[in-house]
Amino acid sequence: MGSMALPTLVMGLLPGYDMIGIWAPLCLIICRMIQGLSLGGEFSGSVILLIEHAPPNRRGLFSTWADLGSSLGMLVASLIIFLLNACLSEEDLMSWGWRLPFILSFLLALCGYRLRHHLNETPEFLEQRQERGSPSWPFMVIFQKYKIK
Repeated sequence: MGSMALPTLVMGLLPGYDMIGIWAPLCLIICRMIQGLSLGGEFSGSVILLIEHAPPNRRGLFSTWADLGSSLGMLVASLIIFLLNACLSEEDLMSWGWRLPFILSFLLALCGYRLRHHLNETPEFLEQRQERGSPSWPFMVIFQKYKIK
């Protein structure tokens, strides 16, 4: 989650081209790349979480909430942009107003972090962990159990 929230905050606070030159667009590109990588893990993880918490006969319905949340987020973002255009002059919007959605989304991400911090593991995960046990160094298990032949 931090790999999505922190680059978003950096984008909102990033100095412009007139202050740091070519580093401004390069930092922006790096932030967007980190966000893109994060999205791949976050979205698929959210679908898995929803499916594992769902009753067996409602898994398809529950998994659609991830797509619905994504679409709802785009609608809310469009509404915020509309409100910024309506409330700010073009000069204010271009100088500092465009940064507000980035900073606001970081604050929302902090709420999401708190929510995730108190989220229980899924019943399926807990069941599998009891059956298999939990290795103290899972990465090392890969090299111990699956040797190159």
